[in-house]
Amino acid sequence: MTTAFGLPLRRTRLFFDSLAQTGFGGQVVVFAANLGPRELSLYRGAGAEVRNHGLHLHRVLRRPLQTVFWRMVRRWPDAGSFSAPWDRLQQPNLLRWSLYRRYLEENRGRFDRVLMVDLRDVVFQSDPFGQVDPAQLHIYAEEGDVTVGQSAWNTRTMLRAFGPEGLQTMAHRRVSCSGAVAGGIAPVETYLRAFADLLPSVSLPDHGTDQAAHIRVVHGPLASAVDWQNNRGGDVLHLHYVEDPAGLRRDAGGRFLNTAGRPYAIVHQFDRHPATAARLAALRQKPA
Repeated sequence: MTTAFGLPLRRTRLFFDSLAQTGFGGQVVVFAANLGPRELSLYRGAGAEVRNHGLHLHRVLRRPLQTVFWRMVRRWPDAGSFSAPWDRLQQPNLLRWSLYRRYLEENRGRFDRVLMVDLRDVVFQSDPFGQVDPAQLHIYAEEGDVTVGQSAWNTRTMLRAFGPEGLQTMAHRRVSCSGAVAGGIAPVETYLRAFADLLPSVSLPDHGTDQAAHIRVVHGPLASAVDWQNNRGGDVLHLHYVEDPAGLRRDAGGRFLNTAGRPYAIVHQFDRHPATAARLAALRQKPA
């Protein structure tokens, strides 16, 4: 499951082309907003089941309304998505978790595992479910097991979302990126409910609040139930804090390998490194 809020398909071709090359046989579900009929049709043509969320307010319009109404609406049930038209006021990266939860509730029995993943900066190297245990929730640490306090971005988002006390509590906790979370349906639903339960305590939704909430959840109510994978030994390679991807181990086909010598299923945040992005596109993108 992934989201395309105002994101045209041409910017996501690497996601779809690389996934197809893995032989993936599952379902891709795209929650879309602010896209016209042609773009929605292109996503369907790429093999996605598209859930169109219609028109979502741009931050310039949404932010002042959030400031006025958040203290009221966050007390309502399901503060993550609200009810129409209030859902248009929610920050998209937060809204997606509620859309995912509702979709899974509506489609129980249809799937056994799920991956919630970013779209724009993800490339696949092998079947993303090849190592996913249906009984577990898999989360993926950033490079070097960086902590919240060691990361300027995570420090800012935690402070904005939960204030100084929230930051103090989480500062020494290692970061797991919310851009890739995988597992069986039951553990994923437990994660999504815990995420929703946490949202009313958010000071004000903002860009990056989803990351702060994710860290709070995996170090809080789900701490004993998650399977942590580090960046060099797991199934997902996050490149944000990797200084030079050229130094990472690769196989003869150019795929990045983890410490076990197995190709990572997912390479995330490749856009932080233009040379790597170009190389991955050359390797994985289908000819025009």
